[in-house]
Amino acid sequence: MPRSAPASLLALLLLLVSSVGTIGCEDIEGNEPGECDDGADNDSDGYFDCGDSDCFGAPICNGEGDDDDATADDDDATSDDDDAADDDDTTADDDDVADDDDVADDDDDTGDGVTPYIDNISYFYNPGTATITFSVEAYDPDGNFGIPLLFWSRDGNPQTPQTIGSIPLLGEAFFDIALGGVTTGQTYQLLFVIRDADMRDSPGFPVLATAN
Repeated sequence: MPRSAPASLLALLLLLVSSVGTIGCEDIEGNEPGECDDGADNDSDGYFDCGDSDCFGAPICNGEGDDDDATADDDDATSDDDDAADDDDTTADDDDVADDDDVADDDDDTGDGVTPYIDNISYFYNPGTATITFSVEAYDPDGNFGIPLLFWSRDGNPQTPQTIGSIPLLGEAFFDIALGGVTTGQTYQLLFVIRDADMRDSPGFPVLATAN
Protein backbone atom coordinates (compact mmCIF):
# COMPACT_ATOMS: atom_id res chain seq x y z
CA MET A 1 0.00 0.00 0.00
CA PRO A 2 2.75 2.62 0.73
CA ARG A 3 3.83 2.32 -2.95
CA SER A 4 0.45 3.46 -4.32
CA ALA A 5 1.05 7.17 -3.56
CA PRO A 6 4.08 7.57 -5.84
CA ALA A 7 2.24 5.72 -8.60
CA SER A 8 -0.75 8.09 -8.36
CA LEU A 9 1.55 11.10 -8.29
CA LEU A 10 3.35 9.89 -11.42
CA ALA A 11 0.06 9.45 -13.27
CA LEU A 12 -1.00 12.98 -12.29
CA LEU A 13 2.28 14.45 -13.55
CA LEU A 14 1.94 12.65 -16.88
CA LEU A 15 -1.59 14.01 -17.34
CA LEU A 16 -0.42 17.54 -16.53
CA VAL A 17 2.46 17.37 -19.00
CA SER A 18 0.12 16.07 -21.72
CA SER A 19 -2.31 18.97 -21.17
CA VAL A 20 0.44 21.59 -21.30
CA GLY A 21 1.76 20.06 -24.54
CA THR A 22 -1.70 20.26 -26.13
CA ILE A 23 -2.14 23.92 -25.17
CA GLY A 24 1.29 24.82 -26.47
CA CYS A 25 0.47 23.36 -29.91
CA GLU A 26 -2.86 25.21 -30.39
CA ASP A 27 -3.05 26.82 -33.84
CA ILE A 28 -3.94 30.54 -33.92
CA GLU A 29 -4.99 32.53 -36.99
CA GLY A 30 -2.07 34.78 -37.86
CA ASN A 31 0.68 33.07 -35.89
CA GLU A 32 2.36 32.21 -39.18
CA PRO A 33 3.25 34.79 -41.89
CA GLY A 34 0.53 35.28 -44.46
CA GLU A 35 -2.25 33.60 -42.51
CA CYS A 36 -4.27 36.81 -42.19
CA ASP A 37 -4.78 37.14 -45.94
CA ASP A 38 -4.65 33.59 -47.30
CA GLY A 39 -8.43 33.02 -47.43
CA ALA A 40 -8.21 30.02 -45.09
CA ASP A 41 -9.59 29.33 -41.62
CA ASN A 42 -6.26 28.25 -40.16
CA ASP A 43 -7.46 27.67 -36.58
CA SER A 44 -10.82 26.10 -37.54
CA ASP A 45 -12.89 28.46 -35.38
CA GLY A 46 -15.28 29.50 -38.17
CA TYR A 47 -13.53 32.81 -38.87
CA PHE A 48 -10.64 33.58 -41.19
CA ASP A 49 -8.23 36.36 -42.16
CA CYS A 50 -9.31 39.83 -40.95
CA GLY A 51 -12.65 38.44 -39.78
CA ASP A 52 -10.87 36.45 -37.08
CA SER A 53 -10.15 38.39 -33.88
CA ASP A 54 -6.68 36.85 -33.79
CA CYS A 55 -5.81 38.95 -36.87
CA PHE A 56 -7.17 42.28 -35.61
CA GLY A 57 -3.69 43.61 -34.93
CA ALA A 58 -2.18 42.49 -38.23
CA PRO A 59 -0.99 45.32 -40.55
CA ILE A 60 -3.00 43.93 -43.47
CA CYS A 61 -6.18 44.27 -41.38
CA ASN A 62 -5.45 47.87 -40.36
CA GLY A 63 -5.34 49.31 -43.89
CA GLU A 64 -1.55 49.36 -44.01
CA GLY A 65 0.23 48.37 -47.18
CA ASP A 66 -2.89 48.34 -49.40
CA ASP A 67 -1.51 50.81 -51.93
CA ASP A 68 -0.31 49.82 -55.38
CA ASP A 69 2.05 52.72 -55.82
CA ALA A 70 4.94 54.19 -53.93
CA THR A 71 3.73 57.68 -53.19
CA ALA A 72 0.07 58.04 -52.24
CA ASP A 73 -3.17 56.27 -51.45
CA ASP A 74 -5.17 55.12 -54.46
CA ASP A 75 -8.51 54.37 -52.87
CA ASP A 76 -9.88 57.85 -52.30
CA ALA A 77 -11.28 60.54 -54.54
CA THR A 78 -8.55 63.12 -54.36
CA SER A 79 -5.08 61.62 -54.06
CA ASP A 80 -2.92 60.31 -56.85
CA ASP A 81 -3.61 56.92 -58.33
CA ASP A 82 -0.95 54.55 -59.60
CA ASP A 83 -0.02 56.83 -62.46
CA ALA A 84 2.28 59.79 -62.83
CA ALA A 85 -0.38 62.48 -62.97
CA ASP A 86 -3.52 63.51 -61.17
CA ASP A 87 -6.41 61.23 -60.41
CA ASP A 88 -9.93 61.48 -61.84
CA ASP A 89 -11.11 64.05 -59.35
CA THR A 90 -12.52 67.50 -60.06
CA THR A 91 -9.53 69.60 -59.08
CA ALA A 92 -6.87 68.93 -61.69
CA ASP A 93 -6.16 67.52 -65.10
CA ASP A 94 -6.15 63.90 -66.07
CA ASP A 95 -3.60 62.18 -68.29
CA ASP A 96 -5.87 61.14 -71.11
CA VAL A 97 -6.02 62.34 -74.70
CA ALA A 98 -9.08 64.53 -74.44
CA ASP A 99 -10.80 66.75 -71.91
CA ASP A 100 -11.54 65.02 -68.62
CA ASP A 101 -14.26 65.74 -66.10
CA ASP A 102 -12.96 69.00 -64.69
CA VAL A 103 -12.98 72.62 -65.73
CA ALA A 104 -9.24 73.09 -66.13
CA ASP A 105 -7.01 72.46 -69.08
CA ASP A 106 -5.89 68.95 -69.83
CA ASP A 107 -2.32 67.67 -69.91
CA ASP A 108 -2.52 65.93 -73.25
CA ASP A 109 -0.51 66.83 -76.32
CA THR A 110 -3.34 68.09 -78.54
CA GLY A 111 -3.33 71.81 -77.68
CA ASP A 112 -4.70 74.32 -75.22
CA GLY A 113 -8.00 72.56 -74.47
CA VAL A 114 -10.18 74.92 -76.55
CA THR A 115 -8.66 75.11 -80.06
CA PRO A 116 -9.92 72.54 -82.59
CA TYR A 117 -7.47 70.16 -84.21
CA ILE A 118 -7.40 67.64 -87.03
CA ASP A 119 -6.42 64.24 -85.71
CA ASN A 120 -6.27 62.16 -88.87
CA ILE A 121 -6.87 62.31 -92.64
CA SER A 122 -6.95 59.29 -94.94
CA TYR A 123 -7.64 59.33 -98.69
CA PHE A 124 -8.92 57.17 -101.53
CA TYR A 125 -8.26 57.63 -105.28
CA ASN A 126 -11.02 56.86 -107.76
CA PRO A 127 -9.56 56.68 -111.30
CA GLY A 128 -13.04 56.45 -112.82
CA THR A 129 -13.97 59.93 -111.61
CA ALA A 130 -10.39 61.30 -111.43
CA THR A 131 -10.94 62.31 -107.79
CA ILE A 132 -9.17 61.84 -104.48
CA THR A 133 -11.58 61.68 -101.55
CA PHE A 134 -10.20 62.71 -98.16
CA SER A 135 -11.77 61.42 -94.94
CA VAL A 136 -11.19 63.93 -92.14
CA GLU A 137 -11.36 63.26 -88.39
CA ALA A 138 -11.35 66.44 -86.28
CA TYR A 139 -12.03 67.38 -82.65
CA ASP A 140 -12.93 70.50 -80.68
CA PRO A 141 -11.88 70.05 -77.02
CA ASP A 142 -14.33 72.61 -75.62
CA GLY A 143 -17.25 70.95 -77.42
CA ASN A 144 -18.30 73.97 -79.50
CA PHE A 145 -17.59 73.03 -83.12
CA GLY A 146 -20.86 74.52 -84.28
CA ILE A 147 -20.93 74.28 -88.09
CA PRO A 148 -17.23 73.88 -88.93
CA LEU A 149 -15.57 75.65 -91.84
CA LEU A 150 -12.78 73.85 -93.68
CA PHE A 151 -9.96 75.79 -95.37
CA TRP A 152 -7.68 73.83 -97.68
CA SER A 153 -5.10 74.27 -100.36
CA ARG A 154 -3.66 72.18 -103.21
CA ASP A 155 0.03 72.65 -104.02
CA GLY A 156 -0.10 76.04 -102.30
CA ASN A 157 -3.22 77.17 -104.16
CA PRO A 158 -6.22 77.91 -101.92
CA GLN A 159 -9.35 75.91 -102.67
CA THR A 160 -12.92 77.02 -101.99
CA PRO A 161 -13.63 76.85 -98.23
CA GLN A 162 -16.18 74.18 -97.36
CA THR A 163 -18.94 74.40 -94.74
CA ILE A 164 -19.24 71.05 -93.00
CA GLY A 165 -22.89 70.09 -92.83
CA SER A 166 -25.78 72.20 -91.61
CA ILE A 167 -26.28 70.89 -88.07
CA PRO A 168 -24.16 72.33 -85.24
CA LEU A 169 -21.64 69.84 -83.89
CA LEU A 170 -20.18 69.47 -80.41
CA GLY A 171 -16.71 67.99 -79.99
CA GLU A 172 -16.30 65.73 -83.02
CA ALA A 173 -16.43 66.15 -86.81
CA PHE A 174 -16.08 63.32 -89.31
CA PHE A 175 -16.55 64.12 -92.98
CA ASP A 176 -15.29 63.57 -96.55
CA ILE A 177 -14.11 66.11 -99.09
CA ALA A 178 -13.20 65.40 -102.72
CA LEU A 179 -10.45 66.84 -104.87
CA GLY A 180 -11.36 66.59 -108.56
CA GLY A 181 -9.41 66.81 -111.78
CA VAL A 182 -6.43 64.81 -110.59
CA THR A 183 -4.04 62.90 -112.83
CA THR A 184 -3.13 59.27 -112.29
CA GLY A 185 0.34 58.94 -110.82
CA GLN A 186 0.52 62.61 -109.82
CA THR A 187 1.36 63.54 -106.21
CA TYR A 188 -0.37 66.50 -104.60
CA GLN A 189 0.52 68.50 -101.50
CA LEU A 190 -2.53 69.54 -99.48
CA LEU A 191 -3.00 71.52 -96.30
CA PHE A 192 -6.18 71.43 -94.19
CA VAL A 193 -7.35 73.84 -91.45
CA ILE A 194 -10.70 73.64 -89.62
CA ARG A 195 -12.45 76.54 -87.84
CA ASP A 196 -14.99 76.19 -85.03
CA ALA A 197 -17.90 78.37 -83.88
CA ASP A 198 -15.57 80.37 -81.62
CA MET A 199 -13.59 81.41 -84.73
CA ARG A 200 -10.58 79.39 -83.62
CA ASP A 201 -8.54 77.78 -86.38
CA SER A 202 -6.79 74.45 -85.98
CA PRO A 203 -3.10 74.02 -86.77
CA GLY A 204 -2.52 73.13 -90.42
CA PHE A 205 -2.63 69.42 -91.21
CA PRO A 206 -0.48 68.57 -94.28
CA VAL A 207 -1.23 65.58 -96.51
CA LEU A 208 0.85 64.22 -99.38
CA ALA A 209 -1.56 62.32 -101.66
CA THR A 210 -0.68 60.30 -104.75
CA ALA A 211 -3.35 59.44 -107.30
CA ASN A 212 -2.77 55.72 -107.59
